[in-house]
Amino acid sequence: MDVGTIKVNPHRHFLRPNLRLEGVRGSNFNHFVRAVAVMESAGIDFASVISHVLPLERVQEGFGALDSSYMLDGKTAFKIAVRGAFGAS
Repeated sequence: MDVGTIKVNPHRHFLRPNLRLEGVRGSNFNHFVRAVAVMESAGIDFASVISHVLPLERVQEGFGALDSSYMLDGKTAFKIAVRGAFGAS
């Protein structure tokens, strides 16, 4: 459900309170919960399913890849993790 545009300060809203943001796009949230449970019970390393780790300033580029060719930086984009600070390397 789209609730519109909001202003977010990554440091104040996520880093300072030590929060972790997880999301599901194009799927029911229950699918995500079930998938995590299956992976945990099977002993699957979550890092093994992440194809890319992007800094926050490239998140739009990541969504663009998932909306079109599924290619990013010359590799197939499957699951993308986002580092939470602008300019983080």
